[in-house]
Amino acid sequence: MSIRFPAVAGQFYPSEGREIKKEIDGALEREKDRIDLSLARKRIFGGVSPHAGYVFCLREAVHLFKILSLSGEKWATAVVLNPNHTGRGRPLSIDLNTRWMTPLGGTDIDEDLADYLIRESEGSDHPLYRESQAHKREHAGEVILPLLQYFLSRFSLLPLCMGDSSYGAAAFLAELLSRRRAVSGSEPLIIASSDFTHYESPSLGKTLDDYALEAILNLDTRGFYRRVGEKRLSICGSGPIMVLLEYAKRVTSRPAVTLLRRGHSGESDYFEGQEQDRVVDYVSLLVHEE
Repeated sequence: MSIRFPAVAGQFYPSEGREIKKEIDGALEREKDRIDLSLARKRIFGGVSPHAGYVFCLREAVHLFKILSLSGEKWATAVVLNPNHTGRGRPLSIDLNTRWMTPLGGTDIDEDLADYLIRESEGSDHPLYRESQAHKREHAGEVILPLLQYFLSRFSLLPLCMGDSSYGAAAFLAELLSRRRAVSGSEPLIIASSDFTHYESPSLGKTLDDYALEAILNLDTRGFYRRVGEKRLSICGSGPIMVLLEYAKRVTSRPAVTLLRRGHSGESDYFEGQEQDRVVDYVSLLVHEE
């Protein structure tokens, strides 16, 4: 067994399990009256979660994960799709390690799903590889795992890093995942790890995010991809978001997206009420059957 140990514990989230739980509990307490628990009754395919430091984005993230925790779905595997911030590794990469550790414990990689995706992508325009360089120092997938470990029970992990955020790559991955579901009869939980507009004023960030969210909420994947390019939107997980949308459209005739919560880094207690001119925006979304 080869293990990926945490790269950003103590930076993006606490290095001790009890402190992680304390931060999550605090965010849940603040947000409890705003979380739409009725959505847990939906057939859920996954969601979009921010991946910033917990002090900045937990208020948005806990909406998604609390709803997942109350769902009747029993997901054997959580597919965590994240962008590649480091520039290392292959364009589409599944981590070579067989277990990921966090301060909350270890989670095994779904080797069967990894093997299937690698095999089925051979010779395509978007091959997947098993390698660790893309994942070694990448935070965007890692910060999602403690949230999954806190809110869900037993599951395997499939960490997939997308250096290629094209529509073609996203549609291809969605097709592979939907085919695998049809063959195995097991529905994965798909988490798209993404922050939204980076380092703009709160008002401009909201305007830019509104433009992107209009396409996302209408499940217009091509339109979303076009808008990201047209406005050069700094939504870092656009590729993972497109995979999730395309997957949902393949497995149900009634896909839907619900906006759970949105905010920005300037609202964090970290700044103690000091107004911030340039912020990072966070959005949590649930993708489900209508």
